[in-house]
Amino acid sequence: MPNKIYIISKNKQRISLLMHQFRISFPRVDIMCASSVQNLNKDTNQLNDIIIYDTHANGLVSKNEIMRLGGSWLSIHEECSEAIQTQCLMDGFSGVLSLSDPIDLYPKVLRCIAQRDIWYPRSVISLAIRQYQSKAITSQEMIEFAISNLDLTLREKELLNLIVKGHSNQAIADYLCISINTVKTHVSRILSKLNVQSRSELQCVLNDYLARPELYSVTPIH
Repeated sequence: MPNKIYIISKNKQRISLLMHQFRISFPRVDIMCASSVQNLNKDTNQLNDIIIYDTHANGLVSKNEIMRLGGSWLSIHEECSEAIQTQCLMDGFSGVLSLSDPIDLYPKVLRCIAQRDIWYPRSVISLAIRQYQSKAITSQEMIEFAISNLDLTLREKELLNLIVKGHSNQAIADYLCISINTVKTHVSRILSKLNVQSRSELQCVLNDYLARPELYSVTPIH
């Protein structure tokens, strides 16, 4: 059973849905919410405290911040490709869910995380173990390597790095301090250059590339 549950999201509707579900599933657990990591209480350092971080609405959070605040973190993404899940695992998240996952799945995931377990597919865990055992490059370095070999401009590669992490156009615009129309233009050009029609197809192209065995022997990018 979680000690406390913290929901970090700028999406008020998502907070409301999650709080309603958790009050039913965990009637004796303190549930708190915040719009950003900066507003999170400083006492979030118990092992069985759970922080649900809305990456889709709030953007990036650093691994150092996760380690500093403590607790077990669950990330919410727009979609959960293997690349995104691997990145979340490397960043210190105990699990990741997508916006399409049913709301009644959350209590099951939180109970799992509260027991100091992790919520990831076997394929993602196996990849992480192989990287650790062979001292291979990190997931982010794998993604950067794949993107660096694409015929894109530096700006397009920068946006693509954020796209594959599951960030929305608005989140990318906020992070890069550019207009959402500029982001849409870049995204359209990226999809056109890579001959794909959607973000999902784009993710499949990168996943296929990252699945190549020869990728793991490449010298890390610094």
